[in-house]
Amino acid sequence: MEPARIAIVDDHDLVSVALTTLLSDETGLRCVRRASGVANLVRGPCDIDLVVLDLQLSDGTSPAENIAAITAWGSRVLVLTSGENPYLVRDASRADPLGVIR
Repeated sequence: MEPARIAIVDDHDLVSVALTTLLSDETGLRCVRRASGVANLVRGPCDIDLVVLDLQLSDGTSPAENIAAITAWGSRVLVLTSGENPYLVRDASRADPLGVIR
């Protein structure tokens, strides 16, 4: 069985690198792409099984529109947050991701 292909969307390189490193030891998961924004990720055909999405990107997009764009592209979404903005957490939760994790 092929490992699940993971993409990380975060506008902080440190977070993306740390998550990629954490996932590197998992046999069933493979981080294959990192992007600083959703628009950069969803160009072309979908080749990702799961997107780990930063809740608050600095590009002015909302969590709901980012989740909708990724879902329409054909991938599932797991939202990653430090949880400091309850409005954004609720916005993301209403967009029906797989989950929101802190």
